[in-house]
Amino acid sequence: MNRDQQVTYRCHGTKNTVPSEWSGEIRFIRRTEPYEIEATARGSCFHIIFGHWKNGGFLCVPNWKIGCEIVSPHDQFWNRESIQRSGHDIHEADVVSISEAVAKASDVLDFML
Repeated sequence: MNRDQQVTYRCHGTKNTVPSEWSGEIRFIRRTEPYEIEATARGSCFHIIFGHWKNGGFLCVPNWKIGCEIVSPHDQFWNRESIQRSGHDIHEADVVSISEAVAKASDVLDFML
């Protein structure tokens, strides 16, 4: 897969999210740590940087002023809570779009914590 190739991913919202599912696209910017992707979903664009630090994992979304710790890239509950606790008023669907993008990108990149 080349650097600019896009991957489609599925988002699965919570019981309060309407619609309950939607798709997004990931474009890979940097394929080594710290990983860097651009994800788009439901009309929003997220520039996501993620990787390891001494206490585990992190993700930053600089264009949304978000930075937080993550656990396993697939632990959607914990990661969504961490994004929401980052202190920003962010719509639940956007939180889901970010956490699902990191999970899908992690599969492609073989990123594990």
